[in-house]
Amino acid sequence: MVFPLLPLLQTSTSVDVSLLSWSADPGVAFGATAAAWYYYRRAGGRPEDGIEPIPTIRKVGFGAGLATVVLALMSPIGVLADDHSLAFHMLQHVMLTIVAPVLLLLGIPAWMYEPVRQAFKGRLWRVWRVLTLPIIAFVLFHLPYSVYHVPVVYDLSLRYMPVHIAAHGFLIAAALVSWWAVLAPSPELGKAPAAVAMIYLFVQTIPGQIVGALITYSDDILYPTYRDGGQVFGLSALSDQQIGGLIMWIGTSTIYLAAVAIVFFRWANREDRAQQKHYVRA
Repeated sequence: MVFPLLPLLQTSTSVDVSLLSWSADPGVAFGATAAAWYYYRRAGGRPEDGIEPIPTIRKVGFGAGLATVVLALMSPIGVLADDHSLAFHMLQHVMLTIVAPVLLLLGIPAWMYEPVRQAFKGRLWRVWRVLTLPIIAFVLFHLPYSVYHVPVVYDLSLRYMPVHIAAHGFLIAAALVSWWAVLAPSPELGKAPAAVAMIYLFVQTIPGQIVGALITYSDDILYPTYRDGGQVFGLSALSDQQIGGLIMWIGTSTIYLAAVAIVFFRWANREDRAQQKHYVRA
């Protein structure tokens, strides 16, 4: 259900989306509210158990991650992505599979995972560790993500809401799994060594480059929903498709390469500090 109230986009057809055109999605609203309630309820820590309160920067990051999910699915971005624009669809998926998972995982301290680890210790924990191994996590996320953009599959998800909801839920979960090797709090919980993380992040650029390039260079409208959905910002459906392909091709690759640089410089700083300590002791 969409509530168009304020004209926002200049279009040549029937697209009528405003800054206040939010979709009513009780599932997303409830999930985000429940996650926020649980997180901030525990954010103060338990001093009697030696657990420090969560730093403000982490709390802000977690809240921003939840806000990113809500914006991607319920704001005008989600409305345009579902019915009118492949470019906004790609922007939505960047928010759901890169921005939100990174912010959420950075916002959760190591001690908050411990009850989950204890509850799932044994076979379930070993399954989690296998799923989050870089090679497994790469396939688990990128194979379905690439298949999802095959026109017949994507069109199916747009036509049937349960499929659409399931696809988004799976992609968010798979994205969290795919980022775990890089952002886990410690090696004991599954954090990969810096060299492995850099190679892993670099390889992550390849599927998006391939699928994004195929979309960008296509001379045909691949997704009928967007062909018939009206022009956004006066763009033709083909131009919108090309922009969407470029976001997937160039945009996501740039983000992953930036992550490679961050991991490298953090590793280099750690090595530099370790050498300085060694010289001081010597």
